Amino acid sequence: MARDPELTAADRWSLLADFDRALGFGLADAVDPERAGDESTDPAIAALLAEREQARKDRDFATADRIRDELAAQGLEVVDTAEGPQARRRS
Repeated sequence: MARDPELTAADRWSLLADFDRALGFGLADAVDPERAGDESTDPAIAALLAEREQARKDRDFATADRIRDELAAQGLEVVDTAEGPQARRRS
């Protein structure tokens, strides 16, 4: 059934969600371990990260450090990745 070429991608996702609910795997609640604790999607934090990234590009390290310290005061650690900076909750 899932390999039926007539099924659209949306139909396959719906079928997967049905199986998940029936079998109780909890796939809908799964967290990508690479992104666990990532607070970068919060608009206020994302704005600070963007400001910090621009400061770093402008070689304004005092501003970049101030923003990093501001995030640290909120319990966040800034991690610079190839995809851009992320703010993760300190454990």
